[in-house]
Amino acid sequence: MNESVPKRTSPWKIVGIVVAVIVVSIVGLVVWASAAGIRKFERMREKSRAYLAEVRASDSRRPVLRGTAEKGNAWDDYLLAQAEVKKFAKANRLGEIVDRSPKADPEIAKEALAAHGAAVDLLRRGACRESSRYPYEWEQGVNMKTPGLMEAIYTTNIGVLKARALIAEGKPRDAAGVLLDVCQYGRDLTADGVIISYMVGTALLMNAFNDIRDNFDKFDPAALEDLDKGLEALDASFPNYGKTLMNEALLFGGLLNDSMTGGSGPTKLLHADAVERISDSMAAAAKAETLSWAEAQKELKRIETEASKAWNPISKIASSSMLQSGSIARQRRAQLRALRIGVHLKATGKTLDLDDPFGAKMRSEEKDGTVRIWSVGKDGVDDGGIGDWKSESKDVVLELKK
Repeated sequence: MNESVPKRTSPWKIVGIVVAVIVVSIVGLVVWASAAGIRKFERMREKSRAYLAEVRASDSRRPVLRGTAEKGNAWDDYLLAQAEVKKFAKANRLGEIVDRSPKADPEIAKEALAAHGAAVDLLRRGACRESSRYPYEWEQGVNMKTPGLMEAIYTTNIGVLKARALIAEGKPRDAAGVLLDVCQYGRDLTADGVIISYMVGTALLMNAFNDIRDNFDKFDPAALEDLDKGLEALDASFPNYGKTLMNEALLFGGLLNDSMTGGSGPTKLLHADAVERISDSMAAAAKAETLSWAEAQKELKRIETEASKAWNPISKIASSSMLQSGSIARQRRAQLRALRIGVHLKATGKTLDLDDPFGAKMRSEEKDGTVRIWSVGKDGVDDGGIGDWKSESKDVVLELKK
């Protein structure tokens, strides 16, 4: 009896089936990614728009550091001040004088103040406005224009140089007033923008802080009283770094733009996922600002490590060092509080009890007629006042003669 021999499936047929399955799977994956991408893209775009509306509806008023608040937006005047200083052909040389560089030419400062002193008046006018909001165009995302770095530096420098000129003229109270205006300008630059603006603003605050520190013995009682009140107001309205981080996430919301993705579902998924990851990281880092510095460091390191492991190349590239910028923000606050304690002591003979942004309380000690005021600094270790004014490794120290 003959048995029938089963037909053998052609190898080419098997290959065809496998290829067909792979093709169908790929098509299905693309269709899924496209649909998922469009959904996530629209969801993240709505979240970004909602936060943008919240930012624009927020109150932009802040206390003035001296005088009486006047109606208006400070940036209407600040931008005019920047434009005025920029006219000075040697504006880039002003920094040498502010830093007391051996290359500095004092005559350039005199020339700048004589020809463009109106910038200081515009700075004063902006500093006394009741509100401050830079005209950010958030919809442009990463292409958005931010405050000019060099213009901001020039404006701060001419303010500091005006204060020095006033001290030389025997007008310490007027000088203190200009330095408070520079502080307000730095604060306003820092307050409502993104990380780069925050870093620039806190750096410019340092210029004013340095000259307040260097002129303790030249300020009369009236100047010290103004500084005491002004620095207290600055501390109370000091920009929130957590808010800056949330604004940074809003900046990347510009990725949620059809013109950038080309309308492709998978590409939209890539962009929407990047924005979601960046937003989640920034939100977590913003919450860390409410923690002690020791706890915040752990959380910020965790966030940075997690961001570095992300599969999404856009979010990995966009991740910034929140730990470094966060420590700078706290250091500037520590220097402000050291100044507050020193000014108040000079003005009233009493010592303020203030929190140290890096942990516990600000410390102070008097020895041989010298008062040392310090913060433990970013290492969180109290070195007993061993360090200096700009230290990043030991204590942040302010010294003054009692």
